Amino acid sequence: MSVVAAGFLIAASNPGCTVEACEFRDSARRLSARNAVIIGISPDASGPRAKFKAKYDLPFTLLCDAEKTAAQAYGVWKAKSMYGRKVMGIERTTFLIGEDGRIARIFPKVKAQGGTPPRCWKPWRPASTFTQAFLVSSQ
Repeated sequence: MSVVAAGFLIAASNPGCTVEACEFRDSARRLSARNAVIIGISPDASGPRAKFKAKYDLPFTLLCDAEKTAAQAYGVWKAKSMYGRKVMGIERTTFLIGEDGRIARIFPKVKAQGGTPPRCWKPWRPASTFTQAFLVSSQ
């Protein structure tokens, strides 16, 4: 089993999401060495999402959530304020899913830069002890 880092991205064409996705890309080798799998989740349709993945050479799965089903289930589809108007959108959030398939830690409102592992997740340990450390520290 692997630990899963699931990151919800606002949109593939969003500049902040490009930074975030590229940080995940740059962390992929380190995460893989620690038995972790990266999954990006985006509300984009499959065409723009595939172009984004190819353009930035993203080595991880980038799932399409055009209906926002996963975003709603994970509680990241929220009312936001944009230029003084209320709009619905993705709140940039990363979930750490443990080897047992349960959410071990939630990192809400992560910054586009510096919000990807291992920078935002301290301590970073191999998967077998990593999830236990976060389960204990988040209680």
